[in-house]
Amino acid sequence: MAESDREVPERDISDSNGFEQYIAQRARDTGRSVERVHQIVLFENAFDTYRSVLYTQFEDRIAGSWIKYEPVMKGYVRFVHEVPADAVAALAPFEILDSDNVILLDDGTMSFEHHSRRPALVAQALADLGYQNFMTGLDPTDQVIQIEIQLPEGVTPPNTEDLVAAIQQQLNKAQSANQETVLQGRAAIIEVDDIELTILRGDGPMIRFDSAQGDG
Repeated sequence: MAESDREVPERDISDSNGFEQYIAQRARDTGRSVERVHQIVLFENAFDTYRSVLYTQFEDRIAGSWIKYEPVMKGYVRFVHEVPADAVAALAPFEILDSDNVILLDDGTMSFEHHSRRPALVAQALADLGYQNFMTGLDPTDQVIQIEIQLPEGVTPPNTEDLVAAIQQQLNKAQSANQETVLQGRAAIIEVDDIELTILRGDGPMIRFDSAQGDG
């Protein structure tokens, strides 16, 4: 996921020299000034701490959180159904966080735990359907499951509606057979709007594992 729109990172930089080296390296990697990267990291650290406070209290009510860096850096937390009043109050101790740069959303459909489990279950369903060259992932910003399927040239791609129906059928079978995978309510339902399907063309594997010497 690009830095312009990604989940909040976690970092542990325990000494000032390590911190400054990290800032300098990230500035080189991103093409930003050292001062700008320093501001970004201070915001990320504060937002990560704030997010941890929220997860302690509202873990089952948080659908996701992320940072957008452009045009103005802002942190986002999406709640299921409504934003708790205590989530707003929890901003008070943070000097660099406020209601202008932390956006609390109330349009979540399920907890992040359920969101994060769905791509793996969809991947298993695709494998059960006979697909071999694919990847699945979660876009927490748009609350969709990203599916990339690579097919040889000339092979007709699946119709999205038919694919979703087949995935749902396989998911239902898996949940009936293995109670550990069971999702409840909306989380157990895969709809067309839940899927972002991309068809790639090619014959080789989507992921190649390179050999390495020594202990690599």
